[in-house]
Formats: sequence, C-alpha cells, structure tokens
Amino acid sequence: MIEAIPNQRQQKVSLIVIGVMLGVFLAGLDATVVGTAMPTVVSDLGGLHLYSWVFSSYMLTTAVFMPLFGKLSDLWGRKRVFYAAVGFFLVGSMLSGTAQNMLQLVLYRVIQGVGSGGMAAVPFAIIGSIFPPGKRGRAFGFIAAVWGISSIIGPALGSFIVMHISWRWVFYVNIPFGTASIILISLAYHESVQRGSVSVDVKGALSLGIAITAILLAFFTIGKGEEVTSLFVLLLSGISLAMVYVFIRSEKTAKDPLLPLEFFRIKDFRAANVCGFIGGFAIFGGVAFVPLFIQSVQGGSPMKVAMVVTPMSLGWALSSIVTGQVLHLTGPRRIVLGGMGVMASGFLLASFVQLGSPLYYMILSTTLIGMGMGVQTPALLTTAQNSLHSGVLGVATSSQMLSRMLGGAIGASIMGAALTHSMQDEFRN
Repeated sequence: MIEAIPNQRQQKVSLIVIGVMLGVFLAGLDATVVGTAMPTVVSDLGGLHLYSWVFSSYMLTTAVFMPLFGKLSDLWGRKRVFYAAVGFFLVGSMLSGTAQNMLQLVLYRVIQGVGSGGMAAVPFAIIGSIFPPGKRGRAFGFIAAVWGISSIIGPALGSFIVMHISWRWVFYVNIPFGTASIILISLAYHESVQRGSVSVDVKGALSLGIAITAILLAFFTIGKGEEVTSLFVLLLSGISLAMVYVFIRSEKTAKDPLLPLEFFRIKDFRAANVCGFIGGFAIFGGVAFVPLFIQSVQGGSPMKVAMVVTPMSLGWALSSIVTGQVLHLTGPRRIVLGGMGVMASGFLLASFVQLGSPLYYMILSTTLIGMGMGVQTPALLTTAQNSLHSGVLGVATSSQMLSRMLGGAIGASIMGAALTHSMQDEFRN
C-alpha cells in the first residue's frame, strides 16, 4: 500500500502537475507526430508491408501494459513506476531513431508501447494522490487539455522535423520532455511506501494481456477487410474469450488481483468504464476517417484537413479546462450526460455531410464532437478514482484509460471494415 505525503508544501504541487503534464504531453505528441513522418520513414527504410505494424504494435503493447503498470503503481509506489514507464518510452524512442529497417522500427515501437502503457495510467494516479476527491476534476481538466494541445502541435512539428532536420528526430525529440518530467517528479513528489508481502498477479496479467492482444488483432484484421467469419478472426476471438475466462478465474483466487472483480459491482466505477468505452468507440472510430474523406472523396488538401481537425482538438482542450473548473459544482453525472449530448449532436451533423458540404459545416460538427469528449474526460476519470479508495488509484485510472483505448481501437476497426465493404459493393456495381 502506498500513500502520498499530505503536506502540500512538501509535495510542491505545481511542480508535480507540470511534471505530469510533460509526461502526458510526451505521450500525446508521439501519437500524432509519428504518423506525419511515416511516409518519409517508409521511403527511407522500405518495408511498406510493415507500415501498419508501426502503429499496431505500439497500440497493442500500450493496451496490454496499461493495467499492469496501474497495479504496480499501487503496490510498489507511483514514483518509481513512473520512472520505469518514462524510461521504457525514452529507450524505445532512442532506439526507434536509430532503426535501419522497418522490422527494427516495429520492435523498438514495442518498447515504446510498454512505456506508453505506464504513462497513460500512472501520471493520473499521481495527480489523484495529491488532490482530495473534490479537487481532482480541475487538475484532470488541465491535463486532458494538454493531450488536446499536443495533438495540435504534433502534425506541424512532425512536418517541420521531416522537412528541415531528419525523420529520426521525430523520436529523439521525446528525450528532453521525458527527462524534464522525471527530474520534476523526483524533486517534488514524495510518497511513503508501506512495504509488506505483496505479489504480482502474473497469471492474471498474462491472461488479460493475451485476451487484449487477441481481440485487438481480430478487430485490426477485420478493419483491413477480412471477413468476420474468417478462420483467423474466429481463432483470435476464441483465444480472447478463453483468456478472459482464465483471467476471471485467476482474479477470484489471486492474493493481489490485477483488477479486483468486485470493483465492477460499484455502480460509479462500472458506469465510468462503460461510458469511457463508448466515448472512445465514437470519437476515434468516427473521426479517424475524416482526413480520408476530405482528401480522397472531396479532393481537399492537407491544409483543409488541418482546418477541420484542429478545431476538434481545441474544443477538446478548452472544454476539458472548463469542465474541470465546474465539476465540483454540478457533479459528474450531469457533466457526462451533457458531454455525450454535445458529442451526439456533432455526430448527427456529421451524418449529413456530403461531397459538397461547406467547410464551416464540417468544422462545426468536428468541434462539437471534440467539445463533447473534452467535457466527459475529466468527469469520467474523476468518477472512476473517487469510486475507489486512495490505495488503488492506479487500478482505477488504468481501467478508465484502457476502456477508452479499447473502445477507440475497436471503433476504428469496425468503421474501417464498414468502409472497406461499402467500397467493395460500389466497385461491384
């Protein structure tokens, strides 16, 4: 069991928040800057057949290690686990910058993904440990805004680096941000670790990791046009279901379960994770194809893509900040319902987009979608953490982030499959 030292002077809250923001900024920046550089990377290294695996390997590893890092931060201390997460990410970044072929880059991205799994969960657990439940929403709002800002900066920074320096610096640029984050947390964050007989739920971690990997691979395969009834997809789905069964049995008997199943009996915890999955499914599944529609269907330029997508990130960032300020006044339930309503209105407008739809109409729809997600993000994370006691903040955070990521990956795959099949039908006609 670990507890943060409650003395606010000792904690140097501002430095901790900045250190956490740098870590979140680092993870968010990498998610967008790499995509911008990849066409240049492929032209230099070759290996086009491995192109998608540069992203898929990273996402899979992030998803698999997210709950493990969350649990370890509760058992061994958030500070040292944060160091480990950032360390893995920086080592993976440095190696990625030295890659001589696409296979090496995929393998190095796996190392990055291990660190990303921890950076998606531990920073929010650190914030939860230094703020009382009623004040967490404000901090989460600012941190969620950092993610939105990094997604705006990422493409522009990636383009600049590729054009004026080298694509390898797309990975090296992570080093100063990660180093600064570690330094700030080491100077400002203090926690007392009560050492006892704790054990890592290896069986639970392995079974959950295999289950997540198998189901995401199945949906990635479907998204590339494979039939749902194909032998490979059915095999992966069967493996996932079998591992879920093993995981459930393991959690019932483990001394320190990776994710205690009784948490899902808590209404707020369960609702926060379901809503996180739905939100991730909607926004990442739907918006992932906006650039494709603008450039391939409407014949628009990359500049037009930026003009449509950037307001969504700005809406996400600004609404997260505002939500964090008022969350303690209204309560999370109304905030989440309001956010879903705003996001649904954006998708409703988007459903009427046609070949000749004006630019302002598309900007309005994506802005509403981003604002709706930004409103929900701090509210759901606060709800998940506040529903459990302070000793399991890592588990609470990782479950929320994992739910959103799984929803996004599955949503994007299903939307991709729908697009592929609709295009095939058009070509047949």
